[in-house]
Amino acid sequence: MTTQIMITLNQIRKHDPSVESWSKLIKSNGGTKADLDKEFPVSSILDSNGLKDTLWALRCLPEYESLWRKFSWWTAAQVVDNANDYRVNQCLEVVKQYCEGLATAEELSAARLAALSGAELSVLSGAELSARSAALAAWSAALSAESAAESAALSAAWSARSAARSAESAAESVRLAQEARLRNILDTGEYYELASTF
Repeated sequence: MTTQIMITLNQIRKHDPSVESWSKLIKSNGGTKADLDKEFPVSSILDSNGLKDTLWALRCLPEYESLWRKFSWWTAAQVVDNANDYRVNQCLEVVKQYCEGLATAEELSAARLAALSGAELSVLSGAELSARSAALAAWSAALSAESAAESAALSAAWSARSAARSAESAAESVRLAQEARLRNILDTGEYYELASTF
């Protein structure tokens, strides 16, 4: 059975959203007459506030952390080929295993540090922005696996930056794909199997 993921304005307010983000949320939920305790679909935040604010709001729902971990893995996996670094592939494989309960926190931490080393090396070697961004997307996916929604937005942002190497339209395409994937998760409460893409 699928269940749409819901949230209240009070749940969001407890986490101190920015003034601008809060204003948009209030306006989209009835303005000054908004019922702060009335549940509404989290996916509606995509429409009123956009992807970044929606990912930020996920911290208010720790009971769904496994979904955010998997979403973060998926965003990084979309651009792993841009990294051209075996450590990035290994990092995402460990993140996948961790999400499935097959890797330890220590293994995840080691993979995260290796991906960060890959990102630092790509800076020193003058590698393209796409390679650095892909490595950082993997690093943030591993961080997200440890702290869930806190880093899901980072992985999504770095993935979009990695895709932007060829054209702005590529970054926009990645953002739209991320938004569509997240909307599906939020509206069904389910996640697809983690099929490896690398």
